[in-house]
Amino acid sequence: MTRTVFIPKKFLRTAVGGLIMVSAIALEPYDVIDGVTAASVTHPTAQPTLNLTATPGISGNKIEINSGQTVSIKFSATDPKGYNQYVVVGLVNGNYLYPPNSSRISLPSGATFNNVNNDRTQAVFTWTPSVTSVLHETLTFGAFNTYGSGNSSVQALTITVNSVVKARAENNPPKFTSHNTTHETVFANTPVSLSVTVQPDKDKDAVNINSNDLPGDATLSAAALNSKGLWVSTFNWTPTKDELGEVNVTFIATDANETASRSLTTKFNVESDLTPSFASPASQTVVVGQTLVFPVTVNPDAYTTKVAITPTHLPKGATLGSPKLVNGQVVANLTWTPSKNEANHQYKVIFTAEDQMTGARPVTQTVHFTVKAK
Repeated sequence: MTRTVFIPKKFLRTAVGGLIMVSAIALEPYDVIDGVTAASVTHPTAQPTLNLTATPGISGNKIEINSGQTVSIKFSATDPKGYNQYVVVGLVNGNYLYPPNSSRISLPSGATFNNVNNDRTQAVFTWTPSVTSVLHETLTFGAFNTYGSGNSSVQALTITVNSVVKARAENNPPKFTSHNTTHETVFANTPVSLSVTVQPDKDKDAVNINSNDLPGDATLSAAALNSKGLWVSTFNWTPTKDELGEVNVTFIATDANETASRSLTTKFNVESDLTPSFASPASQTVVVGQTLVFPVTVNPDAYTTKVAITPTHLPKGATLGSPKLVNGQVVANLTWTPSKNEANHQYKVIFTAEDQMTGARPVTQTVHFTVKAK
């Protein structure tokens, strides 16, 4: 059995050296006839009837719209003798018919052209042009019988698109509200939740809030409009020990319908969630003329055993040695031999211990030294 597709004469072109078919027709087998070759069949098909309707309406084969306005053209075709299965519709360019969804169809920018309910006898052309000057676009809609004599019908429509100048206020970018912070102290391993609030511009355009430098596993939610007319996005982050120190995050607020934007940088000072602790007594008695060796003792935290110990208000002649690790504790010895002039006096010395690492938090201890006479 021979299965052959008939290609109407409209789609054939004579070229030097013989007869060729232009492949741009894109009529992949719409109609297959069994038993005989299509060219040898005589079938009583007639010129198809082409029906076009459009929104906005057609007037004298013309449609007029404004830039940004949608035009929708629906068209269908029927065979007057009822042989609709052999009818196909499409856009005509030169001698060629381009059915909907053809890979070689040439449409205005942004336009769509599709069959209706997969019916090759019906199609719809839709277009929402955007122009800055008047545009005239002419399209030719066609219907062909793909069997027998290959009768055809065509109708050309000209779409005129008028440019529209939209008067609007100056496009100002959205503004970050005064509720936003530019400096924030946070702690490692402690969750941070920060609201980023933006006031829209005078046009009340929707606002997008994003960031290109979110740290670690930080997230920034999509902006949402609250009851006060502000756009709010939530920044969530749990800093790690590796992020101790200064972390800068820049938030960007942009009009959803424009290109205007504004940015805000928040400086996060990430401090350690752990600190060393003092283990030395809070008071000490010393005798005039006797040398006191007082061990200032610190229990280090889990991050480091490198701890700096510094004194404030040391008595005259007293010294504090360098800290050393002794049995898991950090110890710095205070050495002092009070003179007789210091008898019956009390001295308050403040010791500060701080991890030697970025983001460390200092802790202090006050020790009271009482001097007794011999």
